Amino acid sequence: MASVTKTITETIGEIQKTTSLYFTSFEDFMEYERDVNFADSGATTSVSIVVEEPRVEAAQAPLTKLEVGKKYRITKELHGHGFDVGDVVVVTGYDYGDGEYKVELLDGSDYWYIKPDEVEEI
Repeated sequence: MASVTKTITETIGEIQKTTSLYFTSFEDFMEYERDVNFADSGATTSVSIVVEEPRVEAAQAPLTKLEVGKKYRITKELHGHGFDVGDVVVVTGYDYGDGEYKVELLDGSDYWYIKPDEVEEI
């Protein structure tokens, strides 16, 4: 199902106001359009509509090992690390005790030990 982003830019004199509306489906967008009437406020209005089809990504099997020096994206927190999902990290070492790898943020400001099933290759 497609999502829709509608961007409305209104200009009154030298003042410009931009509003973006996000709709999770095209049907929601059409319902909104039927229900809304823009009153003539004397403003110049420009409307931009972007329809995005959802991306279908191939399912990847969970990783079973990581490479030291390689970058990965955090996808979940299963074993107690303190990274945010979406953070990009680099592997700096391997802990032979329980299969965890030492990883740190790219700027080196924080590190944690993670397991391969908590990241994806980038």
